[in-house]
Amino acid sequence: MLVHLNNEEILLSYSFAAAEFDESLILSVEELRALPKNWSASPPPIEIQRIGDEWARSEASVVLKVPTSVLPVEFNYLINVEHSEFSKVKLGEPQTFIFDARLYKKE
Repeated sequence: MLVHLNNEEILLSYSFAAAEFDESLILSVEELRALPKNWSASPPPIEIQRIGDEWARSEASVVLKVPTSVLPVEFNYLINVEHSEFSKVKLGEPQTFIFDARLYKKE
């Protein structure tokens, strides 16, 4: 997220909550469709958005596992709150996220 930061003020409104879910609720994006070779480009190709839109509409899973573009050995997990099995996801209480200033300090 910080890679795309162009306004430090937005960091003041971030929060987070822990999410717990069974592995059976997860579908990997590669199981849906092969990612295009330029999937990690900035800006990303429109096909990436289409894959996510189709996943959400299809209700193929509650959680979609996607590689991060900055560090492709790490993953983000997208949660479809409109999915019929969303109640199986346990969400913790939202907490304010305080960014370490060294992460966005401009010199």
